[in-house]
Amino acid sequence: MNIMNNVFLSGEKIDLCVPMDDDFEQWAGWFNSQNTTQFLEQGKYPNTPDQQRLFYQQALASGRFLTLIKTKDAELLGVISLSEIDDQKSSCQIALVCPEKSKSATLAPLEAMALCTQHAFDRFGLQRVWAGHAYPGLAKWVQKREILGFKTDGVIPQSFRHGRMISDSIRTSITYDRYMLLIERRNGMLWPGEDKAKRMLAALKSQKPLAQRVDEAIKTLHREHDDLLAEIEQNA
Repeated sequence: MNIMNNVFLSGEKIDLCVPMDDDFEQWAGWFNSQNTTQFLEQGKYPNTPDQQRLFYQQALASGRFLTLIKTKDAELLGVISLSEIDDQKSSCQIALVCPEKSKSATLAPLEAMALCTQHAFDRFGLQRVWAGHAYPGLAKWVQKREILGFKTDGVIPQSFRHGRMISDSIRTSITYDRYMLLIERRNGMLWPGEDKAKRMLAALKSQKPLAQRVDEAIKTLHREHDDLLAEIEQNA
């Protein structure tokens, strides 16, 4: 089979591809890595290629969008999906796992996120794409996604649990209006290009992450509100 035959969405440095038989063994192995699944729901039970094939078949049957992230020479890097596709709410969840590194596509996870998000807006016709993240465990990844228009909507206290590890989580999203503003600046594409993306990320590192600013603001407001309620109770 020609490696180009399984490409579904073509990007600058990576492609989003339909799985091939040879992909399932490596794909299954990612979820046997405790390091990879540290901030995921997986990792409690061993995974096998047969289980991964079944998962893929069930995902397609449920209406989930699921593709593999590959380099231009078909090196398998990760997986990305759109789930909870809700026509009534005009929204969906986006998620990826990209454990493999590539010298030819150093920003593969971000480019995959851009390609998949654009597909959600352009082909599914949705108004909002959202994601959930363990926080602060995935704080660096959340900040990187800011260059794609994803903004922190809120912090949910103690809502992520993996074994004995409990942490907050945050919800991020990009709306269609924000998406349109970005693609107008970027010649019709959400992905700004690898070179520009690297410069943007370098500049962004010097700034306080939006997620941290939102988290600090919410915690400050909660403390102030606690003080207010205590005062009201004392004087009641």
